[in-house]
Amino acid sequence: MSTEPVPAARAMGLGASSKTDGAVAVAFVLYGCISVAEGLESCESFQAPRGSKFMAHAKRWNGLAGGLGIALGFLSGANPGEAAEPVRPGVEAEAPMWWVGFQLHGITDGSAPEYTRDTLTAYRTPRGTHFGWGAGLSIPVSVNLYRGLGFRTALSLSYSGDPFDRVESQITFLERSEEGGYERAYLTRGGYFGSAAIQFDVLYTFPLLFGTFKPYLGVGPGLYLNYVFTNLTEAEFYLLDNQYNDPQDPDNIDPYSVNLEPGFNGFVGVNFKVTGAMHLNFELEYNRAQMDEAPLLKATDGSDARRAAYVYSVVKLSSGILFNF
Repeated sequence: MSTEPVPAARAMGLGASSKTDGAVAVAFVLYGCISVAEGLESCESFQAPRGSKFMAHAKRWNGLAGGLGIALGFLSGANPGEAAEPVRPGVEAEAPMWWVGFQLHGITDGSAPEYTRDTLTAYRTPRGTHFGWGAGLSIPVSVNLYRGLGFRTALSLSYSGDPFDRVESQITFLERSEEGGYERAYLTRGGYFGSAAIQFDVLYTFPLLFGTFKPYLGVGPGLYLNYVFTNLTEAEFYLLDNQYNDPQDPDNIDPYSVNLEPGFNGFVGVNFKVTGAMHLNFELEYNRAQMDEAPLLKATDGSDARRAAYVYSVVKLSSGILFNF
């Protein structure tokens, strides 16, 4: 198979843009230089009469805008990340580039706990649901559409609990009081949780270092399905004493809660080219969603057992393999 020769200027990342893009880049740079010059000149305006202060401030802001114009000019005038690749016959330079692969990730709770008093032990315990470390798997699919801008969709599964770390969740329920009525109890119990998320992000890949080193960032909304399982003790036996549970079975799945809530995520990462289309990926991501108070499924009818509301605030560190085509 033969490929077209790559001009030396293009191999340096100077000729990847079209003539129109080059003209736009020159315009950005010229505007930026003129604006910066005007901004610097306005530094002498501090002693200007009162009526000219507006123009002095306008010129200083013009100088800042000029600096941004210069940056945009250089970014739009050269795209080294794409220039290093030779042009394949019949394929346009701006053809969308797809990325797909997998990421293994570790997670940790990024929220600061609020404390409340446990009615059974009188100790202050974290309100909501908190955990230490966990692990999971993500499947990202992304496409770069034009000059580094694109979109990404990712399916992510996460888990925390034994054997990774302890998960603590606060529950509340009605228990019979000594006076014969009912009073609400608050307590914290261990357990484990699982989360499934689908995310839709805007993605930008920086065109740096001739395509072998590709940093990127993105942000977007997500939909989070969270399960929190609570390990109950003998003190809460009556929550298990029903047709939904077998308290004598050590493998019984105790009452649990489910939330499906919207949220958002943001991430930064980098892809290192290994060989051909294969890239080694590293990524740091933050996820956040508000999980409202939810009933404990399988709890005894009439107990009004609930898991307290909490913020799903998760820091995720990922590494994986991605392929582009």
